[in-house]
Amino acid sequence: SLDEYLELRFDRSWYHADCLTLALQGEEWVGLNQVSMHRDEDCAFVQMTGVAGAYRGQKIGEALELMGIRCARRYGVTSIGTSIDADNEPMLALSRKLGYRPKGGYYLVRGRFH
Repeated sequence: SLDEYLELRFDRSWYHADCLTLALQGEEWVGLNQVSMHRDEDCAFVQMTGVAGAYRGQKIGEALELMGIRCARRYGVTSIGTSIDADNEPMLALSRKLGYRPKGGYYLVRGRFH
C-alpha cells in the first residue's frame, strides 16, 4: 500500500529529502531516484531508480542515477551501492557504465503469515 511504501522509504533515519530526485514531464512524474545515506558506515545506497515505461530509453534513468551519485558525494561518503533485479539488463548495463561492480547477491522473499 502507499502507506507502507511511505513508511519504508520516508520514515527512516537514512532519508534525506535532498537525495530524492524526480523527473517530470510537465506535472507528470516520469522518473524517481532515491539515495539513502549511511554515514556511520561511510556509504550511500540507491534505494530506487525508476522510469515510467513510456519514457524509458531516453537517458532519464542515467540522469537520475548521476543525480544520486552527486548527492552521495555531497554527503562525503566514500562508496555507493545498489541492488538490481538480475533480469533488468538495461539497468545492469547502466550500472556497469557508471562504475558499479557486482558483488555476491541475495534473495529477498516476503510473505504474510495468516
